[in-house]
Amino acid sequence: MLPKYAGDASVESGLQEYIKLIEEEPDHPRHAPSLFFVSCFSEVEDDLSQWRSYSDGENGYAIGLSAARMWVDGNSLLVRVNYDAKLHEQVAASAAEKTVEFFQDGLKKNRAATPEEWKKEFFQIWEPRFLGLPLW
Repeated sequence: MLPKYAGDASVESGLQEYIKLIEEEPDHPRHAPSLFFVSCFSEVEDDLSQWRSYSDGENGYAIGLSAARMWVDGNSLLVRVNYDAKLHEQVAASAAEKTVEFFQDGLKKNRAATPEEWKKEFFQIWEPRFLGLPLW
């Protein structure tokens, strides 16, 4: 929870609703198709560090791919991997802040008939918008 929203019942209630949606239930896993696919590549052809990190040292394949051909209908994102934990925290905080702002805005503008209905509709409406946010 962002400290700024601690004690805000509408935010806490909305977050609880979201947690219910994303919680994995071991007895009934939700392995639906994902909108996301993540992989790591190297700009260096036949990169020894990749072989050492991602294979057992003896078996494996090197596959050459064209980054331009992996761009599908403007719906792809190719970025350098970043291991900076501080930046990750900043991006997560920014994402959380924008999510709460949009949720509260929907409550204020009565985007659904009731606050309970807004909680149910919120993430379906928010997800496509969220994916387009410049967070970093």
